[in-house]
Amino acid sequence: MNFSIFEISFVTFLIAISGAISQWPIGKLSDIYDRRTVTVYSTFASAFFALCAIFSVGTMHLPEGLASSKFWFYIFTGLYAFFSLPMFALIFAHTNDFIAKEKFVAAGAGLQFTFGMGAISGPFLCSMFMDFIGENGYFIFLIIFHCLIGAYGIYRMNVREVIENPDSQFTPLPTTITPIGLELNPATEPIEDPVKPVGTEETVIVENNPSQ
Repeated sequence: MNFSIFEISFVTFLIAISGAISQWPIGKLSDIYDRRTVTVYSTFASAFFALCAIFSVGTMHLPEGLASSKFWFYIFTGLYAFFSLPMFALIFAHTNDFIAKEKFVAAGAGLQFTFGMGAISGPFLCSMFMDFIGENGYFIFLIIFHCLIGAYGIYRMNVREVIENPDSQFTPLPTTITPIGLELNPATEPIEDPVKPVGTEETVIVENNPSQ
């Protein structure tokens, strides 16, 4: 698209920094509202800004002096990354809302495996899509999958209601907490005093004191 090395680096920077900044506000919203609702809005917003990026391309592929400004392309690409990159964290948190605490690690491993398979197959499929449609096939490919995720999210919202899972609640504790402060954590189970086995005798050795 007639981008210089600096402009390509700037787009990569915008994608990385936007995805990092968006983790907190979108994660905070998912703690307040239904995570599926936040996921659906996020994925459709991603599809919308990917569509805007297509329209912003315009004549950017023309030689220098004839090419249109890349300003709006930067804006829409950054906004796309803002809403799309927290998707994995949202889905991971939603999964933990419906499983027991002892299954968190296994569920995370399964999601990471699925994410890895998508990361492997996605570029391969997208490159074929771009070869068939053109440069804009990249964003069209993203729009299709974001719309599929959103449609499936709406379907699941009509199938199962939200259920509060106490195992998924996080209680932050400072690293310098004392044993007494640790007992203030509602998730901490009390540690019982050791019970001496029945039938055992304790031998006590008394030293002889010459003064007695």
